[in-house]
Amino acid sequence: MTCANLAVLASDEDNNAEAETLGLRSLGILQAALGPDDAEVGLTLHNLGVAVAAQGRTREAAGVFERANRNLAAALPEGHPHLASTRESQQQLLSPD
Repeated sequence: MTCANLAVLASDEDNNAEAETLGLRSLGILQAALGPDDAEVGLTLHNLGVAVAAQGRTREAAGVFERANRNLAAALPEGHPHLASTRESQQQLLSPD
């Protein structure tokens, strides 16, 4: 199991601090191995944004989602499900209840 998978698992179990730690670790590894513009980096950023948002750090999470959106928009075709999901997550975060 990869670090990114463990981060998602931790998030699924509502252990968002651990998900963030693992997500940051995974992000560093992926950026070094694949470069900062790879779609896997964007997916990891999306998952990191979810973990940060779940901890109530909305402003920080919005920045992470914005970075994920830029990355995925450059790496994937318009309409790709991963890009749509990240945009939706960002919009939900920024929408007033």
